[in-house]
Amino acid sequence: MQIDELARQHRDLGNIAAELLHAVSAPEPRPVAAVRWRLARALLAHLALEDSYLYPALIGSNKSSVSGLAASYRREMGDLAPMFRNYLAEWTELRIAKEWSLFAEETRQILAALSQRIVREDQKLYPAARAALGVAENIPVRSSPGSQDRNAA
Repeated sequence: MQIDELARQHRDLGNIAAELLHAVSAPEPRPVAAVRWRLARALLAHLALEDSYLYPALIGSNKSSVSGLAASYRREMGDLAPMFRNYLAEWTELRIAKEWSLFAEETRQILAALSQRIVREDQKLYPAARAALGVAENIPVRSSPGSQDRNAA
């Protein structure tokens, strides 16, 4: 997995988040299921990569500056995936229709947390990771038994 791919995913997540933010800016309920699920698929897959591979690799780095930064970010922002899963579970279509303004506010809050994480990772963590990993910019991805190494190819 390359840092540049994670950064590209950040741009995609930002675009989807902007669509959802636009939808919740309306004063009346609007259909949001499709964009919410697109964001859910992209975000949860992205966070799984970062939280399972990027952060552990950086925290385990022998470069204390990147190790400390990754550990700090994990403590501060590592709860985004469970927060987002909870948000998805709590906000059913029926509840969204009944409590649109509260849904819109909670959506803005979770999108702000996502935006903050993206900005901090793009501006600080990814450059530190590139420096720590050198030219290859690859984060080791553990293979499960019987699967191909995802870094191969």
